Amino acid sequence: MKRAVVFDAGNTLIHLDAERIADDLRDAGHSIEVDRLARGEALARRDVSRFVAEGRSTEGLDVRQFYMRRALFHSGIPIDASIEPVLASLATRLATVEGVDHYWCRVIPGTREALLELRDTGWTLAVVSNSDGHIERRLDAAGLGGLFVTVVDSAIVGVEKPNPRIFTIALEVIGVEPSRAIYVGDIFDVDVRGARAVGMEAILVDPVDAHRDLDVERIGS
Repeated sequence: MKRAVVFDAGNTLIHLDAERIADDLRDAGHSIEVDRLARGEALARRDVSRFVAEGRSTEGLDVRQFYMRRALFHSGIPIDASIEPVLASLATRLATVEGVDHYWCRVIPGTREALLELRDTGWTLAVVSNSDGHIERRLDAAGLGGLFVTVVDSAIVGVEKPNPRIFTIALEVIGVEPSRAIYVGDIFDVDVRGARAVGMEAILVDPVDAHRDLDVERIGS
């Protein structure tokens, strides 16, 4: 029987480039170390998980604003009147196709090689992503094209994680039973809960050990 690993895309395969965010902050007069910002962003994902658990879309402007606010807060940047215009600008840009292209562009070295190894050892690979209709193009641009049997983009299929249907769509295409599939993603209430709802095993990407209290297998990156 076939077995599969299904991946989230954003902050699982293609990561937010903290250096580009830090450059924008410095241009606006708010200096921040890139490593500190990267840690703050990773911590903000748990806040986003709770926010989305209330029924909000991960692709909405309100979530992008909340995400950036929490990332800067966890990075130690005071959230006061001076930062509000910067936050608004970042969130608005992150809600555009061009902004996502610009900021979500970092691939951890060795990612393609690891995916090839999985595929070569018999795993079927797929992607399920809450996105804007452009995630397959971004995977290609990041050097990860041609590795996945299917790439399911919420904007194209009309349903978002954690709705179980989006996971089922991918499983039906690749012909793998849920019990034979593992899902890997970075937001607990979107990725883990959604995958488990259809009977998949789930692994949470947790680069800063922010979810050690949760009952889920975790990996650093």
